[in-house]
Amino acid sequence: YCPRCHAFMENAIPVLQETFGEYLTINLYDIEDPNENNIEKYAEEVMKLEGFDESLTGYAPFIVFEGLFAKIGYDDGTVDYYIDDIKRAIRHEKLGSFLDVDGNRFLFKES
Repeated sequence: YCPRCHAFMENAIPVLQETFGEYLTINLYDIEDPNENNIEKYAEEVMKLEGFDESLTGYAPFIVFEGLFAKIGYDDGTVDYYIDDIKRAIRHEKLGSFLDVDGNRFLFKES
């Protein structure tokens, strides 16, 4: 029922799939589904993030680019920024500033 989640699924996922092809695996979880343990999966991912703001727990979409970064929220027209940051993260470069304007982008903890 989340309009931002649906916008991400309809507008961003196809572009991400086209850009990254077989290198991209997409898992979608409904954290409001009581029949699944998706909220536990959400919590597990949150624990891997550096400086996660606990007040954001449960906000969606919670978009995780495993090992690179996670972002809470999505606005139409920002998929190019996601692509740019994914490419930067893969090259171990500093991420762009646009996706972190609202402070809802988090890096993974160093292992």
